[in-house]
Amino acid sequence: MIFVNNIKNLFITKIQQLVFQKSYNKTSQNYNLIECEELKKLIDQKADIKILYAYQAPISIQNKVIKLDHIPQSIMLNLQELDGKNNSKYQKIPSDQQFNSLMQKQNIKKQQKVIIYCNSITNSTRLHYLMDIFGYQNLYYLNGGLLRWYQLGFPLKQEYVLQQENQNIIEKKDDYSYKLNKEKLAFLEDIVEINQNYNNSDYLIIDTRKPQQYFEGQEFQWKHIPVLNVMIQKDGRFINKQQIENIFQEKDIDLNKLIISTCKRGYQATVFNFLGYYTFGDYYKGKVYDGSWDEYLQYKISQQKN
Repeated sequence: MIFVNNIKNLFITKIQQLVFQKSYNKTSQNYNLIECEELKKLIDQKADIKILYAYQAPISIQNKVIKLDHIPQSIMLNLQELDGKNNSKYQKIPSDQQFNSLMQKQNIKKQQKVIIYCNSITNSTRLHYLMDIFGYQNLYYLNGGLLRWYQLGFPLKQEYVLQQENQNIIEKKDDYSYKLNKEKLAFLEDIVEINQNYNNSDYLIIDTRKPQQYFEGQEFQWKHIPVLNVMIQKDGRFINKQQIENIFQEKDIDLNKLIISTCKRGYQATVFNFLGYYTFGDYYKGKVYDGSWDEYLQYKISQQKN
């Protein structure tokens, strides 16, 4: 009898997996992976692409020579230039003017094929997220980034002169007319409202922080998926789609709900958001709470004082 029940449960689980796998459209604009081997071929072929290396450094080093290993033909893009911390309404999201100015300075046009990478993971997914919500249309993420490129023994460059602002750009302004899509963002007021009736809402909130960060404080009704611990391989590449689907099933992620990913500072959450769209395509409905735990914790403390 136990054997029969086990077979029955296994059969039901298999049927659920098949339904889960075939119930969505696995395509979504901008959420594309490119492997290092393919990028190497494009570089050798002198293809018309933009390669962006996302990093973080103080603004004060702009217009100077820095030493930072990078893939040939890369444009170094400092995320500190896209920090909108003075734009309090959107937390760390830059203003339209701030974003457009940087894209114009680096001569990155809307229709160009852009490949993004970094020396970790979160800087590049953060840049990808920003370019996506500002309307960029042809984005690719380099799977494994600089770590994988180095492991394959592909050529690297080191010295890089940070670009000075070009005052004589002659391209059409439409090439750089990006506008923030606020529908892809979640704000503190959204999180507070959802929490008031979380179990009966149409939302899921995914806390993507590392375990040590999660144990510093959490909302137990949110689901915890430490994305950097469970969705990244040792060589820096993402786990495959089937493995991601399995995690979603194990965590009982309802794809009929709108999924808000959050983390500590707005970086790890962009990894989860990318993998959601990459795996489930347009069936995935995701937002990033950019204020993340740091902002939410301050809110909770202020409420306790009141």
